[in-house]
Amino acid sequence: MPDALQLLDTTRPFTRAAALRAGYSQDEVRHRLRRGLWVRLRHGVYMDAEAHRSLRTPAERHRALVLAHLLKLGPGGVASHRSAALLHGLPLLELPGPVEITLPEGTQRSGPALRVYQSPLPEGSLLVADPPLTSVARTVLDLGRALPFRDALVAADAALNTGAVGKEELRAYLEVVRTWPGSPGAARVVRFADGRAESPGETLSRIDLSSIGIPDLELQAVVEGASGRAWRVDFLSRALRTVFEFEGKVKYLDGTLEEGRRALLREKEREDDLRLAGYGFVRISWAELGRPALLRRKLEVAVSGLRAS
Repeated sequence: MPDALQLLDTTRPFTRAAALRAGYSQDEVRHRLRRGLWVRLRHGVYMDAEAHRSLRTPAERHRALVLAHLLKLGPGGVASHRSAALLHGLPLLELPGPVEITLPEGTQRSGPALRVYQSPLPEGSLLVADPPLTSVARTVLDLGRALPFRDALVAADAALNTGAVGKEELRAYLEVVRTWPGSPGAARVVRFADGRAESPGETLSRIDLSSIGIPDLELQAVVEGASGRAWRVDFLSRALRTVFEFEGKVKYLDGTLEEGRRALLREKEREDDLRLAGYGFVRISWAELGRPALLRRKLEVAVSGLRAS
């Protein structure tokens, strides 16, 4: 084969035109696709099949699709919205279906595989990477403008929690997008975002707790039990003397069976100690998220139990 073939990196997305320039004939391209040596990522864009199989995570596979679409869209496009969030490592309640890309010029369009937004990309909007993508601040605000509040807040809390962005940076970029479509949604996300939430479940629990009007809600509060030991809890209302915990099963299922058993015993010891100190205890499971009426009922039971004791 010609030496020029060495110039084509088939382990990342490449176009049919690039393969032809590198010396592959039309017949060779068709043969490799037919034999499954190359996979088609989108019309006219391919990747080596073995390299594609090595992409293990949703983020790795989505990155390949982003690169493929950017090759066809030409210069100026950047991964944005849920695509950028996934590549930044921010949690999403729902993984992106179509690749989401923003172009500074052109027309917006949407399809099953690709959604293109037309929007300015002013200073502070971009992260120079492979592929190029919107900055964390711009990504969070784009999610706030385009997604339901719960979905956008999960990503915003995580970005603050990891230090990927600061609250002041979000507020500053909010001024940039204040007149853009969806900016009231982004402003609401920035106001409510709190980096003390340590998981999507805690973020969603906080939304539900706020919706039923819990007074003086503290995140990651330190509470003294009857033993005198200090315990950290997900949420605390001192006015109601009630602790709220998001019941994430993962902390019990990680590691060995013995580690899980010890974790359960520690949780029981903590809860018993706080109950003896006169605190009510409300646990919130994944199945109960988004059901504030049920949460209110659990709170009423916890508070009535305190009054009866």
